[in-house]
Amino acid sequence: MSQNEIKRMMKSSIAESCKTSSNAQLWKGSPFYDIKNLEISRRGDVGEDFVRRVLEQLDHEVEGNPSKDADWDLMVDGKIRLEIKTATLGNKKFQHDNIRKNREFDAVILIGIAPNCIYLTCVAKSKLPWNRKAKKWTKKPKKMHYRKDKKEYKWELSLKDVENRKIKSVKDFDLAFKIMLKDL
Repeated sequence: MSQNEIKRMMKSSIAESCKTSSNAQLWKGSPFYDIKNLEISRRGDVGEDFVRRVLEQLDHEVEGNPSKDADWDLMVDGKIRLEIKTATLGNKKFQHDNIRKNREFDAVILIGIAPNCIYLTCVAKSKLPWNRKAKKWTKKPKKMHYRKDKKEYKWELSLKDVENRKIKSVKDFDLAFKIMLKDL
């Protein structure tokens, strides 16, 4: 069996699986399709860069954290430490991972990237549903899931949870950001 033949068989297997994959069909023709080709950590970089660009356009001073394993990702106006989490839509939900309670940040910005739109959830750290059920951010009251083995939380938000947080403009982002600032 030649190398080309084995590659052809793998390509055929992938193509066949994509025909019946709801996720593959969902992203077909999407303006954001390329994000699905990035490693998870690079998707996070996309979210951080996006938030930085928007905040700079809104005349905020934004500084990135030089350390990749830091407590926060972006510092805004020299005082607000943001943790940015980026997730792509899969199985009708966004799964935001690695939210750590013991880290020093002031707020988390969750970027949900769907095939044709972007969702934004801005939450002050003090308002996160660590161990309590919170209805403010979800359709049904629920808390974040704690992963004991990793000592971190994941927060799954369904499309229904975020349906009213679709952002279409910098103005939409600014409004959500300002509402979050009131909780700091």
